[in-house]
Amino acid sequence: MIRFALAFICLSAPAFAETGVFVDPQLSISHGTFCAKITEGSVDAPDTVAGKIDLYERVPQIRWQGQLVPAHEVMSFGIVSKVPDGTVLDNVTITLTHPPFSESGATTQAYTTTLGGPNTSINAYSFDFPEEMVLGTWTFEATQGDRTLYRVSFEVVNPRQLPDMVSGCLDGNLLS
Repeated sequence: MIRFALAFICLSAPAFAETGVFVDPQLSISHGTFCAKITEGSVDAPDTVAGKIDLYERVPQIRWQGQLVPAHEVMSFGIVSKVPDGTVLDNVTITLTHPPFSESGATTQAYTTTLGGPNTSINAYSFDFPEEMVLGTWTFEATQGDRTLYRVSFEVVNPRQLPDMVSGCLDGNLLS
């Protein structure tokens, strides 16, 4: 199953620069990895494997900026976005593409949300089950109609490649 997370709170965030990253000039983003967090509920999302997305009470802080993610149950990764002028962007589709899951074969998941307004948003993924921990390129894309708001590709790797990140979440920071 899948746990997407979505939350709204004020934060500032830088934008662009890395390979595999596109950001519409209207938004600012940061992206990276953080320790898995306890969620505060969920909303239906029928085009995801789990059929729902989980919600955070507060936007988690990206602990490791960048695009490398260890495939481990203590890890979450995603994009924090803000529309600096406070414009509300309704009917935004978040699409996540990834290598095929080992059991379901799923390669694409999507849900509709709102970005912008006075708060910062996060669209993130947490590894809940072994079938989800597939190595390779995972891409988040936010679109509104035909307009791409952002696209960020992450590389999910064997956790042995990033032991400090995994141990940073195992050493008392998990689900905090």
